[in-house]
Amino acid sequence: MRVPTWLRSLLAAPGAAVLLAGGLILGSASPAHADPPPITLTERCGVAVLSWDTGTIGGEETWATTVLRNGVAVDRFEMRERGNRRYGAADRDAFVVRRAGLPDVNLMFREPDGCADVPRLTVTAGAQCHVLELRLSNEGTTAVTGLRLYTPASPAAEELAPVPPGAVTLVRRLADGDNYALVGGAPGPEQVTWMVGTYREPAGCGPDAIAVEVADACAGVRVALSSRADGATRVTVLVDGVAAVHRVVPARANDTFTVPAGPGAVVVVRNPELGLDLATHTVRAVPCGSPTPDGSAGPGSGPGGGDDDAGAGGGLPVTGTPAVALLVAGGLLLASGTAVLLVARRRRIRFTGGD
Repeated sequence: MRVPTWLRSLLAAPGAAVLLAGGLILGSASPAHADPPPITLTERCGVAVLSWDTGTIGGEETWATTVLRNGVAVDRFEMRERGNRRYGAADRDAFVVRRAGLPDVNLMFREPDGCADVPRLTVTAGAQCHVLELRLSNEGTTAVTGLRLYTPASPAAEELAPVPPGAVTLVRRLADGDNYALVGGAPGPEQVTWMVGTYREPAGCGPDAIAVEVADACAGVRVALSSRADGATRVTVLVDGVAAVHRVVPARANDTFTVPAGPGAVVVVRNPELGLDLATHTVRAVPCGSPTPDGSAGPGSGPGGGDDDAGAGGGLPVTGTPAVALLVAGGLLLASGTAVLLVARRRRIRFTGGD
């Protein structure tokens, strides 16, 4: 049976309404994408407060975020819809906030008027073999106090000694993937971050990272170190169980030096971070030369060093019987020459008389 046109239109209307309703339901079930949160900077004495807020509530989106201060990464975290973080800062410090998939946000810190004796600290981090190296540079005139270092070895925070004006280097043993944080101020919402990061151990850091050669030398031993690692490695040399030398061998570099030690002493080259002895050597006596001030090895050694050559080639003047004979011969030659000269002059004289 043929369905009238008007009936087909009527039947189609409810179907369209159902499809529209279904679309609305599906649309409401899909999560809403929040706009990237705008970032603002609030300046306090010695502290930059970064705040952000999307204006939405209950969103689930996050943005992998890195914060740089004067080109150095000082924080990494997952940014959510709203929040704030505090960073140590000095006048004209440049902050850059980088979020995955979004343009960088550049902010300049301007210190408020009336700030005095605020911390002026610059922190840089370096990954060496088995250790994290933090260099704290205090550019102010007073010591920076109240710093705390969080690591897996000190989850309750290690209270650091005051950092006087100048530079201080901290070295802490960490495992690959360990997180760390250097903070200041009172714990809680007012805590100030100076550096947050993750330690990544350089390649090649292991028992075979350093090749060692030890050889006897005058009054000690000669130690040659060669690094195969992509990070600096710390080495300690002990003489009879007492640490005598501490060295930091740069990545892929060589280092040679002499360690004083007497005959019979036991010299050990050790990787202190691994507690591993890399070489052990017992010192044997080696004769030492005694060079003279002019650089020669002493009388009687080398050409012209014996008594038979005395006086040759710019030595001391010749004296004794040969010298007397030379003087007599010289006198005879002088007298003969004088006589010949007088005879010659007499023969050339002409006398003329008058007519």
